[in-house]
Amino acid sequence: MEISSQLQQEIAQFQQLQEQYQLFSAQRAQMEFQFRELEGTLEKLSKVDDATPLYQDIGSILVRVKEKNSLIEELNEKKETLSRRVQSMKQQEERLKQRLESMGTELNKKLQGAGIA
Repeated sequence: MEISSQLQQEIAQFQQLQEQYQLFSAQRAQMEFQFRELEGTLEKLSKVDDATPLYQDIGSILVRVKEKNSLIEELNEKKETLSRRVQSMKQQEERLKQRLESMGTELNKKLQGAGIA
């Protein structure tokens, strides 16, 4: 049996949405990794003696940090920002997932109705 051009378009849209979802999930996972890495850095930094020289990566150079507390504050701000972005991405990812599921159900019905699935 032949699939109508409209149904072919819907299948293509569904496949595009699947690709978007996979890409989005990978981006969220990368941000979560950065978040966990930042948490680990902050934990290790809290155990470092105040007299220990610290360096921060700025672009392609390392710069000595004058105050440990200012570095901790900066890293905590980055952590908070990442946390908000991860939460936002999780919500968007959930909406995408629901849309995918809904679209998949509709496509299955249409394919069954056309005697294809």
